Amino acid sequence: EGGEIVITIAGGTGSGIQKDWKGVVLRGQSDEPLPGGEVRLFRVDKGQTYGRVRLTADQLKANNRVKLSPP
Repeated sequence: EGGEIVITIAGGTGSGIQKDWKGVVLRGQSDEPLPGGEVRLFRVDKGQTYGRVRLTADQLKANNRVKLSPP
């Protein structure tokens, strides 16, 4: 297992996203969550959101979509 990796997500407060939202990395092109793919948001700007994941860089390359949901 790798350590935490910081990811940047397109979309931020301008899209209504808030820091208390939940995020999950999706498996491939599906809408299924990737096991262990929970995203912990730590910063939300107007156009970008930043989160931390406990996945490897290779896992993120193969699964590069994130779903954000309000609390």
